[in-house]
Amino acid sequence: MHFLNVGIFLVLAFIHPSQQWFYMHGDMPDCVPQKTPLHGQKWCNFTRKSSELGAVCHFKCNEGYYLQGASINTCVAYHSNRMAKFDQSGGKCLPRPPAFTSSISGPFKFSPRTNSTIYLSAGENSRLVATPTPTNHGQYFEVLGGGMINRPGAVSFLSRRFSGRYVVVQGTRLLIVSAHHINGALGSFHNVSSFYTRQDKFIAGFAAFESVMEPGKFITISGDSVRMLTPTTHEQKMSASFTCKLQP
Repeated sequence: MHFLNVGIFLVLAFIHPSQQWFYMHGDMPDCVPQKTPLHGQKWCNFTRKSSELGAVCHFKCNEGYYLQGASINTCVAYHSNRMAKFDQSGGKCLPRPPAFTSSISGPFKFSPRTNSTIYLSAGENSRLVATPTPTNHGQYFEVLGGGMINRPGAVSFLSRRFSGRYVVVQGTRLLIVSAHHINGALGSFHNVSSFYTRQDKFIAGFAAFESVMEPGKFITISGDSVRMLTPTTHEQKMSASFTCKLQP
């Protein structure tokens, strides 16, 4: 009996933790296999087959596409209903958006990597917000190449909804105001209304916009609000990465 217990212990020591409960109870279900994404690749690490408990599958997209979804999925056990499934849904490979260029004035719409149906928008209270619903051209912005500071790589955003008003940084908020609303010298307005374009900064194929006034802080969507943040988490980095859609 002693040797039997030692044998079971050794077997359990070399299998994935998610398999151990089912091994002891004589039941080893498999996960539903995940498909290889169109325009992408999948490879798995496993002992017997790619859908077994403990199998780890990796996903990658071909050149010109980006992955929407998790890049690593693991087949895990759920003891409550004696089932097994991958801990993440299968990803999709979507066409990588064209690189943002300030050589075209626009107007543009800006949508975050986290949600392609949400756009930066000039809100009722003259604040930059995130909304899925267009309001009086609120989601459209003209882009001034070089920005108000007139430097290579910089841009300024001029609201289509509020004529003559720019997106400006005020602390962690972003407002839609004209030059005479900013206290201090005109040079200060030039700085707070200018952003450096950082193509592929956080996510390949997406543009991020860094404050000239506060280096290291980027335009970031947080719920339905927009803030200047230093993105640290993966979610924040995706929320600070934008596709730039030219108005047809």
